[in-house]
Amino acid sequence: MNFIEKLDILNLTDGKSYTVCETYEEKNIYYLMLVENLSNGDLSENNLMDKRYTYELRLKKELDVIISKGFAGYMLIVQDIINIGQQAGCSFGPGRGSVGGCLVAFLLGISKGIDPIEYNLLFFRFLTISRTANPDIDSDCSQVDRQKLLKIINDKYHNANVTQVGTLTTLGVKNGIKDIMRVLNYSFAESNAVSKRLDEIYAEPDLSFKKLDSFETEDPELYKQYKELEAEYPNVFKLARKFNGCPRNMGVHAGGVGITPTPINDIYPTRNIDGKKVTVWEKDTIEKAGIVKIDMLGLKTISVIDLCLEFIKKNHDITITLDELYNNKEIRNDPNVFE
Repeated sequence: MNFIEKLDILNLTDGKSYTVCETYEEKNIYYLMLVENLSNGDLSENNLMDKRYTYELRLKKELDVIISKGFAGYMLIVQDIINIGQQAGCSFGPGRGSVGGCLVAFLLGISKGIDPIEYNLLFFRFLTISRTANPDIDSDCSQVDRQKLLKIINDKYHNANVTQVGTLTTLGVKNGIKDIMRVLNYSFAESNAVSKRLDEIYAEPDLSFKKLDSFETEDPELYKQYKELEAEYPNVFKLARKFNGCPRNMGVHAGGVGITPTPINDIYPTRNIDGKKVTVWEKDTIEKAGIVKIDMLGLKTISVIDLCLEFIKKNHDITITLDELYNNKEIRNDPNVFE
């Protein structure tokens, strides 16, 4: 049975993403497929056949959670995208974040190089029965290849069913004050000066009016500086507080791609941003609607590694692939790497 072919007939169920394994027979075949990968690939290659029981037990436990939560199809879609992307020459990272603790992802080739059992990585950081959010798989790709990969996904899953995920920026302290001062005809130089004075008071990313107010008890000196600035522009700060948290503008998520089983606009609204079809809803909302959201972030670091491997091939006639870098322990643990 080819599970990837089954993706064409998947339906939304209970607000979850695509589901594949519904009958006992399908679940059993899915399990046997992964056990075959285990026996023919990673265990035999790394001389770990004596630990087969440990791996199979972990595999069964993970599959019980993944299948019962309805995420088997999601895992297979991610695997399919990576496979067809690699076949087309796209470069991918080894898998980032909590997915490193998932043996199923390791056997599917979603994560590479790091055996979660060998390194004692925890599956429950990736997914648990009680977790309501979708599992987080960050399949980074080369920055150079990302547009090519998006076209591949559009061609495979049909253009009408694929969209990039939108983001919504809200008014905060500094951008709210700048916008309000612009509307009130303050000069750019003056609004910029106010922004810089706020940085002098508190330059961390979590700046908020709540944080500024907390200085009254936590840091009276900073609170005094803030109140002096507020007293100079009372109307600006009053309006900034009122508009704080209001939507400001829409953008495009750096890595998010949504895939639907039917045309996108049958399920949620989209808009066009710089020639890109983008969801009006944010990522959390489209996930609640049961949409498969794939994270494909284009990273410059992977592009640079790709370029280095090309130079090695050109100048030294030595061929090294990204998968070798991820999977070959001799290369990965070479002391020269850490010098």
